[in-house]
Amino acid sequence: SILKMNCINLSGKLLKNNYYINLIAKNSECLLNGLCIINKNNHVDSFIEIVHNNKYSMSNLNYKIIAHDNSCGILYAKSIINKSSSNCEAHQKNNNLILSDKAKIHANPQLEIYNDEVQCSHSSSTGAMEKENIYYMRTRGINEEDAKILLLNGFINSITNKISDIKSKNNINRKINNYIQNVNSF
Repeated sequence: SILKMNCINLSGKLLKNNYYINLIAKNSECLLNGLCIINKNNHVDSFIEIVHNNKYSMSNLNYKIIAHDNSCGILYAKSIINKSSSNCEAHQKNNNLILSDKAKIHANPQLEIYNDEVQCSHSSSTGAMEKENIYYMRTRGINEEDAKILLLNGFINSITNKISDIKSKNNINRKINNYIQNVNSF
């Protein structure tokens, strides 16, 4: 079996997401893409646990957080490869963007590996928008605000482009564009 899941959080005063994925069958897969865009005093806390319980299972987690104002985003992701789960793959990638001095992001990707015959990786990065990228775009005639919007859209599109349902994708993109246009300064 294959689970393809897109977790999108675009607002919420206080949200707690818990995802427990159990890969039981041989050759089972989990492809999880997540995007959390928060501002004001919003707080979004996401817990993701993917357990590999059989041979040749594969998981790929790609999760991004954008935080602005006084918001706080938390990601705790854990992939567990059990002893009997040889020839598995578990990959976690997390990128975060902080758009204000008071916003906070806490990310904790983890791997628990109890079998030596696996391929696993995890990475996490958190930072502000690169001033060099904005400067480069400005030297090409793009004003600063448009440069920031282009960079934000590039960051976001790597997740939203994976949404296969066109109606859902258009609805989410409309809400994201509204968010980006209404962010006063970043």
